[in-house]
Parts: sequence; C-alpha cells; structure tokens
Amino acid sequence: MSTTSTTDASPYATHVIRVSAAEAQLLVQRDARYQPLISHFGLLERTVHADVYTGLVITIMGQQLSNKARDGIIAKLPPQYLTSPEVLHEVCVRSSENGERLLPFARTKISTLEQVTARFCSGQWSAAKLQDMTPEQRLAELCSVKGIGLWSVNMIEIMVFGDPDCFASGDYGVQQGWAMLTHRNLKKLSKTQLQSSLARYARKVSPVGTAATLYLWALKDSAGKLPQS
Repeated sequence: MSTTSTTDASPYATHVIRVSAAEAQLLVQRDARYQPLISHFGLLERTVHADVYTGLVITIMGQQLSNKARDGIIAKLPPQYLTSPEVLHEVCVRSSENGERLLPFARTKISTLEQVTARFCSGQWSAAKLQDMTPEQRLAELCSVKGIGLWSVNMIEIMVFGDPDCFASGDYGVQQGWAMLTHRNLKKLSKTQLQSSLARYARKVSPVGTAATLYLWALKDSAGKLPQS
C-alpha cells in the first residue's frame, strides 16, 4: 500500500495509506468478485496512527463504541493521557483503587488500559519492540492483556502497524461483508464453522488481506448492493 499524506506533526498525527493498483489487481486475482467493488469504490484509503502508544490507547478506548462516540470522548481527555503511559497509568490506578471517576469507561476497560500502560512504563513494551515483532508475535503479546481480543488486534494491525495483510476476521462488519460477497448466511453457520471459513478465506486473499478488509467494509456499508462492473 502507498502512503499518500501526513496530517501534522502532533502526537495525534496520522498518515493515510491507499490500496495500490498492484494490490487491487492481486486481490482480484485472488477473488474476481472484488473487481466490481474496486471499479465502483476506487482505491480505498485508511488512516494509520503515527505513534504506536497513542494508536494502541485510542483503539482500546474505542472498543464497543462508534467512531463518533470514541472521538467525542477522546476530544475531552487531557492530551497527556494519549501521549504519556506514566500519566494514564496513574489515572487508571487511582480509578481502580479509589473508585474515582477519572475516566469515562467501564472498569473492565480501565483495567485493560492499566495493564497496557504498565507494560510501557516497565519497558516490557515499546514502539520499537512491538514493531520488530511479526504479526503472529504481536497477536500473542497483545492478547496476553485481559480485555484485548482478536477484534482489537485486527484494528491495531491495520490502523497502528499498517499491516498490508490483516484480514479482520474478528470484525462483525467484515464478517457481514464477506457473507454478502460470498452469498453465505451467517445465521446458519456455527461459531466454529464461521471461524474455519474465515481462516480459509484469509489465506485465499493473502497477501492483501487488509485490502480485502477495506472493500468488505465498503460493501457492508453499501447494504450489500454489489455494483456492476
């Protein structure tokens, strides 16, 4: 994927990555059903966080929230919460131990943030250490934190580490888009059957799993109406 722009140099800086023409072509080779989607939607983009710590924290804060709700909450938080593990860790500890209402999140999410910030504070995690890991290693490392599951890791890979081959099988929107594309009925699939089918499909669209994810999101948002090529 190609980087198209950088928004600014602030701690919240992001850059935009666009699906390249070569990736789009490869995706169609993997599954020809993407051709009308690519023709209709063009080369899709995604925003990637420039700072690993900030991206991780924002992703966790956004669990089970709409983007609008997440952005509204983050806009009201002190900037240090998203830039300093030490500051956010202290706030999480105070919230957990004293019951102070310092963060607008459930206790379980605060506990997850506390665990994450503790790892950064201790040096167990750092941007460099996490970036040097393979996606498989990051999956194991991130999921060692209670409260981080497959959905969060998928979003972190796509929106923080810029992995070009992350098929977000843990995201319900992707599952819906996949069902629309392949004419499957999610209600008729057991959890085991769905996981197995998605795992096979991830291998099918590799090494452009992230591009597949973006187009399935677009398809789902279009109510499954496949445009004609």
